[in-house]
Amino acid sequence: MNKGKRIKEWMKNLLIALLLCSAAWLLADSRLFGHLPWDTQGQPSGVVEQTPAPAAGQVTLPMAVAVTNQSGVRAARYDAGAVNDLFQPLLPVLGEAMAGAGQPEPAQPERWRAALTAPDSVWLELQGNIPMQVLCRWLAGVDNPVLTGSARQLLLCAEQEGVRLYCWQQPDYYMTCAVEGVSADYLRSVLGQAVPNGASFAADMPQYDALSPQTLILASTPSPEEYTAVNPLAEETDVEQLLQALAFAPGVTTIYQTPEGRRARSGNDTLTISNDGLLSYERAGEEQRYPLTGSEEMPAVYRAVETARQLVCGSVQRWGGTAVYLRDVRQEADGWHVEFGYVVNGIPVQMGDRGWCAHVLADDRGVVQYQISLRSYQPAGKTTLLLPQPQAAAVLEQMGQAGGSLLLSYLDSGDGAVRAGWMAD
Repeated sequence: MNKGKRIKEWMKNLLIALLLCSAAWLLADSRLFGHLPWDTQGQPSGVVEQTPAPAAGQVTLPMAVAVTNQSGVRAARYDAGAVNDLFQPLLPVLGEAMAGAGQPEPAQPERWRAALTAPDSVWLELQGNIPMQVLCRWLAGVDNPVLTGSARQLLLCAEQEGVRLYCWQQPDYYMTCAVEGVSADYLRSVLGQAVPNGASFAADMPQYDALSPQTLILASTPSPEEYTAVNPLAEETDVEQLLQALAFAPGVTTIYQTPEGRRARSGNDTLTISNDGLLSYERAGEEQRYPLTGSEEMPAVYRAVETARQLVCGSVQRWGGTAVYLRDVRQEADGWHVEFGYVVNGIPVQMGDRGWCAHVLADDRGVVQYQISLRSYQPAGKTTLLLPQPQAAAVLEQMGQAGGSLLLSYLDSGDGAVRAGWMAD
């Protein structure tokens, strides 16, 4: 499904959910990444200091985690603190599994489903489509050249013949591989510490047959906070500080006003600071303002993603402070297109029709262009009453979305009010 159609379907789902919630109100008369700043002091003009690569797990906080052991399922979603608490003890074994993964082979959906619901397994929802070479670097800190493609979900399972890693790659491709260096007993001992909290998968619940089997069903329907979106550049901003942080040295940069906002030119490169908080850069000369991070021995996709991550995280931490996640990576003729999205307390934010909050294009030299929409999300002091999960699943089925997943997401349409609603994935 293309992004425009996905946003359109999200809006339809949200509208129906809001209408049904309104009816319920009348009847009842009741109502996971780490940011790394830049420091350009002492650096040559026009060149950004390269931030060291993050430690394993620092930028890979998943959107959801579920641990299945002999006692049941413990899961966390839509709560960044709970996700982090469940994920961090699993990080060492996940890193070892990525490093020791063997040659992948295709897996039938039935095999994925059996592993998903089997005891002694851990499941990760990454939300974005993350290249396996990037994920391996982030989780394990090393390369594993046999892991290719991208993954939306990971599943590590202790089976009779040993530990296996499963991956789901959108839209409907599954793969699996044996894992060396991680014993089944070790994995069971790690997973056995989790105390079940009533979560489950749609695969184990007949009332959710219309949903994708890997849809995580929580013990209770979330009550997400509502927020107000604020443009951090709307108030008087120290433009020189902003430009210096983005490698536009004040002494050699010309600034002038345009109908869209302020524009800075240094050499042939331009940076536009729009009135709505959008930063737009385009490389035009031979000078490389944002060179690729890392060494040439590292995978090209990792270097492109890591360079983009440093640029985006460095910007949003200084102006806005909202967490981001890697949303999509694709290689085209002009280079690597890397997209990021905002996430508020573990819930992703859809930015208007485009979905992403930042888009970076990088080639084999460095960053070619980028767009970064700066936002700060301030609590509005109230929560959204959501349709309960069973009814929301039924609405999706009635709308012809059977087979999809039920996900919660915020929508930032630019009018200031930011509320969460169910969407079909």
